[in-house]
Amino acid sequence: MKQRKKRMPKNVYRRGHTYYVDVRVAGKRIRRAGGETAEEAEAMLVRLLAENGGAEHTPNQVPGNGGPDFDDLVDRYLNRARVYSKASSVQSAETSCRRLCEYFGDLTVSSLEADDLRRFVALRLTKVSREAANRDLRYLKAILRLAIEEEQIDRSPFKVKLLRTTKKLPTILSTKELGRLFQKADPRLRPMLMTAAMAGLRHGELRALDWSDVDLERLVLSVRAKPEIGFSPKSHAEREVPISSGLAAVLEDHREALQHAEESDPVFQRNLRRGSRWDSGLPRWGRRGRPPRRGRQPLLSDQDRVGGGRARAPSTGHVRRVRHPSR
Repeated sequence: MKQRKKRMPKNVYRRGHTYYVDVRVAGKRIRRAGGETAEEAEAMLVRLLAENGGAEHTPNQVPGNGGPDFDDLVDRYLNRARVYSKASSVQSAETSCRRLCEYFGDLTVSSLEADDLRRFVALRLTKVSREAANRDLRYLKAILRLAIEEEQIDRSPFKVKLLRTTKKLPTILSTKELGRLFQKADPRLRPMLMTAAMAGLRHGELRALDWSDVDLERLVLSVRAKPEIGFSPKSHAEREVPISSGLAAVLEDHREALQHAEESDPVFQRNLRRGSRWDSGLPRWGRRGRPPRRGRQPLLSDQDRVGGGRARAPSTGHVRRVRHPSR
């Protein structure tokens, strides 16, 4: 019968032929080589504790009692994100962390178990899609990883695995469908839709576009960082986007129709009298600035796709899912 392996004493671990002591005493982490046997390392541990008056918790494993609260780890992660990440990333992190704190917030890391994670995932799947649940799981992994880097914990209480999902193909409109969209769109949104479709700009890039970024002579749009409004291009890389002469003519007519069309004014304005910028990348509706779920409509109805009926009011939430028409 195979002999059972002797359990390692607490706060002691082995590397090669040497046993080490790893303990946190009075807020300070102490690591020492204890010897070639577990008994020698355990004697070293007793001597360190006697000299310093006792240990707080074991750093080389998740604490058995106490340890940092999950709320504290979330606060440290968000504070770091506010320094190193752009505003849109911080907003996404705050939203997911709020959901995580609703479930794990009152618990210490030492009390977390794999069953807690499974119950959290099951609860989220009753409300959102697998893709949305994976977003929260990614932030959970990042929070625990940062806690390990900062030596708040030495290992994660459980392994966070993402759910399997099917990556769906984007909805691509044909040139004919784009033409019908532009024809039936609200005149105030038509230049924005055409710029998104023909130049391939993202939501935030449309919002941050100023007239100083539009060069109608060179037929170029410049996507630049604007820290004053919290905008940074994807991957923090500025770029120039060529446009067609047709789109340039649309933008020129659009500028002539605006009351505020100076170089520092936004190209697409929410309030034409004030010349104010959209507060987000897209127009929004509803009491809290969010489009109601039942009001989210596709760009074109099924009838319009086959050439009949009247198109619904366009929702610019799907602007990026269009194919560049021939210029």
